[in-house]
Amino acid sequence: MPAVVLYTISDGVQGTIKVVHFLSGGAKVVADLDVSVVNLTTLQSLDPDCQSVSGYKWYIHTK
Repeated sequence: MPAVVLYTISDGVQGTIKVVHFLSGGAKVVADLDVSVVNLTTLQSLDPDCQSVSGYKWYIHTK
């Protein structure tokens, strides 16, 4: 059975990211994020370079 990791996000953006690690290698990533009420103050406390939300660009870092 593949390993499943569920990340719950509540700092500025609400939702979850589910990562299913396959035994044969690789993973499936499913994100369910609500960015309709982004809390910019919270995000800037985590990353001072964070700017107002005008668009979204997603990327994934892998090892």
